[in-house]
Amino acid sequence: MRELAGAVPCLLCGQVHELKIHSYPRRKVRVPETCANATIIIVVIVCATAKEQGEQYSKRILPPFVAPYCVIRRDTVMDYLRRHPTGTMHYRMALSMLGALDKRTIRRHLAEALGFIGTATMQIADLLAQMAFFGTMPPRGLGESELAYLEAASEELGRAARRACGARARRIPSLVFVHIAAVVKGHRGGPKVSTTCVLRALVFGDTS
Repeated sequence: MRELAGAVPCLLCGQVHELKIHSYPRRKVRVPETCANATIIIVVIVCATAKEQGEQYSKRILPPFVAPYCVIRRDTVMDYLRRHPTGTMHYRMALSMLGALDKRTIRRHLAEALGFIGTATMQIADLLAQMAFFGTMPPRGLGESELAYLEAASEELGRAARRACGARARRIPSLVFVHIAAVVKGHRGGPKVSTTCVLRALVFGDTS
């Protein structure tokens, strides 16, 4: 995170500056095997420039597997979608994999994840369109699910990064792209930096 802060403009003010940590609050996440909650520690960043401008100046930075405002884990939702790509709900399996008891909660998480998966795929397509010399979006297979296509696209982006940067390239799991799509949608007023800029720095280690 500190490495990215030196290359990517701040989400809160749009300028590149040193990362400032405000606090390390505790957060609950569900343990599917027991349907109980475990405690993790997350990071809250703060931006003095955004505060001076009268805008949102602090933000909780959640790890990719954590969904905001809920204890259900995003990685378990995506694991469920690998088994049931259309989001069809099989309650017993959803209960054991997500640790959610309410069918409405399960349906909401599945629908949200499918939406973020589609958005993440489009964001990767936008970046690859700018890097066409190194890679292009893979063809969509007949009957290929949204998640499977996202994973194919993220693999192609990884190959493009290796062609462009060699050892500096990073292999980014599809979960991270879904997380970024969710962060962009959930940021009040929209982040001050483009998604393409964030993805370029994350994958290629470069924002030029």
